[in-house]
This record gives sequence, C-alpha cells and structure tokens, in this order.
Amino acid sequence: MSNSNLALSKKFNKKPVRIISYLLLGLAIFVVVLPLLLEVALEKILVKQGAESASVQNIDLNLFTGYLSIEQLQIKHANQPRLQLQPLTGWYNVVKPDRYVRFGFSFL
Repeated sequence: MSNSNLALSKKFNKKPVRIISYLLLGLAIFVVVLPLLLEVALEKILVKQGAESASVQNIDLNLFTGYLSIEQLQIKHANQPRLQLQPLTGWYNVVKPDRYVRFGFSFL
C-alpha cells in the first residue's frame, strides 16, 4: 500500500460511517414498526377506557405528509351494537401545526 493511500485511509475513519449507518437503520425500523405499535396501543387504550373489545385492521401513517388513516376500527361496549368506523382518515399540518387538523369518517 502506498504512503498516500495509507494516509487517506487513516483520514476517513470507518467508525463514523458505521455509526451513521446504524442510526439510519434504526430510524428505518422505527418508521416501519410505528404503525404496528399504534394499532396495539389504540386497542389497549380503548379496552382500558371501558370497551369490551376493540380491533383495528390497519393503520397507515406518513410522518412526512402528516397523513393518518385508521381502517376497520371496531369497538364493542357492554350490550351495545358494535361500532364500526371505516375509514378514519386525517391530515395534520406538519409545517404549521397550529393551523388545522381535519378528520373524516363514515359509519358502516
């Protein structure tokens, strides 16, 4: 190995590149797993609030655009008929959070 190549390899240490790679990999895993964690958390919160049973088919979350969609939210409470919302969607203004939050849903 020539002297200039050895100096160049010492200058660019591989440790910072490895750290940045691990951080990016961790962030990607977090973004992928976050909707799954939200599904479980939403179901547990609804049951804790008094629902007999709660289920969610799918949660779509886009952190960059502020889009949230909850599909097939079903809640059963005591002797009441099952409440079913399909779909529950919302947009959150990421740039100016104090501006608006808009949600829409329909009953089945």
